[in-house]
Amino acid sequence: VEVGDAFFSQTADFRVSLQSDRPLTVAFTGNLVTGEETSWKFEARGVRDFALALSPTFATVSEVVEGVDVAVFYLPGHESIATTYLKAAGEMLAWMKENVIPYPYQHLHLAEINARGSSTVGQEYPNLILVSDGMASGYGGLDSSGGVLATHETAHQLYYGTVGND
Repeated sequence: VEVGDAFFSQTADFRVSLQSDRPLTVAFTGNLVTGEETSWKFEARGVRDFALALSPTFATVSEVVEGVDVAVFYLPGHESIATTYLKAAGEMLAWMKENVIPYPYQHLHLAEINARGSSTVGQEYPNLILVSDGMASGYGGLDSSGGVLATHETAHQLYYGTVGND
């Protein structure tokens, strides 16, 4: 295709166990079955991908939007961009529910990743959106581009993550 993400993947059920030798905060696809600071079990049913974002320094902000627990996992010093991500994702969930399709999962996580110098990296997975830390460092966490990226990836995640997942 000339534009877009042209790929095909079937849905599957995932059961994932994770152990660490140190405490971490984990953003994830699916649902947390059990979890502590160094050991977790996740389950995701009928999803196209499974992804994790891990950090010993993640902080989180969250709120419930349209019945969905939306949480942003952000790196130290990036509180203002985390608030932008949270607001943008919440607004997109509400808009998509009213105009396109309701979000089919219990939670949505947005997690900052170190994108090695890129200011606009985003990738969506079921229940999890990865966004570059460059949005915070490049824009000081105040630019609306962080909201645009979060909105864009939330829309992708809703559409690509749910179409055909009956």
